[in-house]
Amino acid sequence: MWRRFVDELRADVGLVWGGEMRWTVTAEGAAELKARVAELQSWGYSIREMPVEEVGEMEPGVALGDATSVSYTESDGHVDPVRVANACLARVVELGGIVKTGEQVVGLARSGDAITRVRTDRNEYACDSVVIAAGAKTPDLASMAGLHVQNTHSPGATVVTSVLQAPLFNSIIAMHTPRDAAGVLLNMRQLTDGRVMVHGGTHDGSLGDNSLEDAEMLLDETARYLPVTENLNVEEVRRALRPMPPDGFPVIGRLPTAPNVYVTYTHSGVTLAPMIGEMAALEITSGAEVELLTPYRPGRFT
Repeated sequence: MWRRFVDELRADVGLVWGGEMRWTVTAEGAAELKARVAELQSWGYSIREMPVEEVGEMEPGVALGDATSVSYTESDGHVDPVRVANACLARVVELGGIVKTGEQVVGLARSGDAITRVRTDRNEYACDSVVIAAGAKTPDLASMAGLHVQNTHSPGATVVTSVLQAPLFNSIIAMHTPRDAAGVLLNMRQLTDGRVMVHGGTHDGSLGDNSLEDAEMLLDETARYLPVTENLNVEEVRRALRPMPPDGFPVIGRLPTAPNVYVTYTHSGVTLAPMIGEMAALEITSGAEVELLTPYRPGRFT
C-alpha cells in the first residue's frame, strides 16, 4: 500500500526498499530470535534466519561482533516521516482543502450526539465530521468528545546526522542492534539525501535528558556497529512523546459517544498510514464498517 500511497501523494517522500537486519550475541537471545522468526513466518511475513558468514558478504561494513543468530526481512522499507507529513498537507491544499496551523483546539460543541463545531484559541469551525489524529495528544482531544484513555508515557528520541557521502549499507536499508548486548538499543537507516537517522532507547523510555552529549553518545554507539559513520556530526535531534494506546493496540473508528467523530491513534503510525488512511476515509465517507478494524474500535474503552 505504501507504493500506491506515494503515487497518490505525487511527491518524493524518500521511500526506499531493501529489507531490515537484526542479530543477537548470546545463546538466550538467539533462542528468542529463532522463536520470533518462526512466529512471523507463520503469519506469512518474509523473514528468514541468515548464516553469519552470509551476513559478512551481504553487509561487510557492519561490525557484528560475536553474533549468535541473524534475521533478515527482505520486504521492509522506510520513508522520511517529515517529508510524508508535508506531502500529505500539500496534497490536501491541491485538492481544495484548507490547512490551519498554530491553533490549539480548546473545545468541541455538541448538538445531541453530534459534534457540530470545533473551537480553537483563535476561531470556531462548523463541521460535519471530525477526525482526531493527533498522536500522543489524541486522548486529550478525544476526551472532549467522551472517550477517556491515557497515553502510555513513552518518550522517543531520533538523531539526524550530517550527510554521509558513502552508502550506509550495501543492500539492506535498516538495522537494529542486538537487544541482548550491553549498551543502548539502536536502529539506523540512511535518508535519500545522505543523512543518517538513528533512534536510540527502548519502548520503556529513551534518552535521559535534552543534552547534545546524549545525541553524540548515540553517534558513538552507532560507530561501534557502523564504522563508516565515525566522522558524522549531529545535525538535528527530534524528541517527542510517542503515541502509545494503553493496551498497546491501535484505536481506530467512530466514538460511541459522538458517532461523527473518528479517531486514528496508534504507535505504528508511519508504517500503517496508507492502510489506516484508506480504511478510515472509506468508513467516514460511506458509513461502511471494515471488518478488519473490529478489534481496534474505541468502544473497548467505554
